[in-house]
Amino acid sequence: MNRRASSLESRVARGGRAEPKARALERGYRELFDKSPQPMWVCEHETLRFLAVNNAAIRQYGYSRDEFLKMGLMDLLPGEDVSVRGKEMVKGNDGATYCGEWRLRKKDGTEVCAEMAAERVRFDDRQASLLLSADVTEWKRVEKRVRAFADLGRRLSAAHTQREAAHLLVDTADRLFGWDACAFHLCSPDQKAAEPILRLETVEGARQEVCSPGPAGQASPYTQRAIEQGAQLVLRLGGQAGSARVLRCGNTPASLMVAPVRNQEAVIAVVSIQNCRPRAYTQEDLTAFQGLADHCGDALERIRAEEEILRLNAELEGRVRQRTAQLEAINRELEAFCYSVSHDLRAPLRSIRGFSDVLLERYAGQLDARGQDFLRRSGAASEQMNRLIEDLLGLSRLSRTELRRQPVNLSALAESIAEELRRAEPEREVEFIIAPELTTVGDERLLRVALDNLLRNAWKFTGKTPTARIEFACTTDGEPAFFVRDNGAGFDMAFADRLFGVFQRLHSPSEFPGTGVGLATVQRIIARHGGRTWATGAVNQGASFYFALPTHPE
Repeated sequence: MNRRASSLESRVARGGRAEPKARALERGYRELFDKSPQPMWVCEHETLRFLAVNNAAIRQYGYSRDEFLKMGLMDLLPGEDVSVRGKEMVKGNDGATYCGEWRLRKKDGTEVCAEMAAERVRFDDRQASLLLSADVTEWKRVEKRVRAFADLGRRLSAAHTQREAAHLLVDTADRLFGWDACAFHLCSPDQKAAEPILRLETVEGARQEVCSPGPAGQASPYTQRAIEQGAQLVLRLGGQAGSARVLRCGNTPASLMVAPVRNQEAVIAVVSIQNCRPRAYTQEDLTAFQGLADHCGDALERIRAEEEILRLNAELEGRVRQRTAQLEAINRELEAFCYSVSHDLRAPLRSIRGFSDVLLERYAGQLDARGQDFLRRSGAASEQMNRLIEDLLGLSRLSRTELRRQPVNLSALAESIAEELRRAEPEREVEFIIAPELTTVGDERLLRVALDNLLRNAWKFTGKTPTARIEFACTTDGEPAFFVRDNGAGFDMAFADRLFGVFQRLHSPSEFPGTGVGLATVQRIIARHGGRTWATGAVNQGASFYFALPTHPE
């Protein structure tokens, strides 16, 4: 506006007229009044009484020119703003002053948000201020809705229950449109019933829950109409005009908006808000309200999926607890059985072996060679049975032993076991090839048992090989795994699946002694460490037994 005044001065100088500067400025502002599409006023600087008003202000605010000239700036402010803002708009130094956003009231009582600017001027030889107003109500409404939608999306992403999501939705609707009562219903799959999960009403100015979530019931007419036809706007003339002390969801409101909450095309819920004021909502509000409801649809579906996962997890955990209890009971029975085996069965075996030995010592002269052979076989069988019992007990104890993980040098264990084997049978010449510094993490005691079984197995099955060789190393390609390899009797790969079973033997006891529990023990130990075992071999060409342990054990 200063640039406008400067141009007027230039025109006056070029025209050669001796018009006073102040008079020229006044005329310039009057011309600006006539041409401006924005509401403008001139008010006295001290009293803020209007001295002039343009046609745009008359059209927008509804007052006549005569009515405006009997009013002042403070008459356009809502009552609560008068004492707060006072003369803030026109204070300051000479020149244009940006005054920011103000609320101004029209003659019909509605309020607009206006961007105001003020400039000091002379009007009829008095100090005055020129006021310019730009209505930004719609822009502010759009800005408010954009912020509300963004905030709702952010908060919905963190919601964990459908009730929480419903609260967020109706709170946002309250910020944008205002309501005295609200309701949120979940729809049944056939969309004929609705389950209330949230109902709020205004009682003595405070929001209260009017009912607890309950079972689904028949959908109300408005709810059913929203499901079938889309968002509904109901405005009643008269109705319950004014501020209601209590507005219950079941009463007939003056203004009502109902919108389906949709996930893609499926209606999964219905939300409604009610207002006791007539014409509280518009068709534009209904469109925005439907947008809010749709904003909530994806979140509700996500929450439904999460709740279903939680339900399934809880059900699975229940089954696991039940199965664990069953396994614990089975383990207790197994322990009782093992105790019975170790005490009740071994005692008769000792008797059989003892009596057989006594018969051979005292009555050998009364028995022929065949009878003595029978007694020796009976003693040997009882001794074999005793070894089987010992191996079974050892196998059962593996499942109950707590793992104590620590760094383990497998090469050192293998060297120790190989030395024990050499001392036990010094007459045998067996070449041991043990790779140095093979380490892992696990229970050292159990891994020693596994490695002992594998090396003793190789020692046994190379017993008939003239130049026996046993190797302990680690694979360098594919899956990292340790292995024990020998050049002994080997086995037929067609029966490889039987190797790690209890009492499963591919050779007769007369060829190679044993109980058939050693490899089963190896497999159980490695499985307890989270690893796996397998084997390869060929008849009379040796065998390789592999075990892989997890790189990062839990």
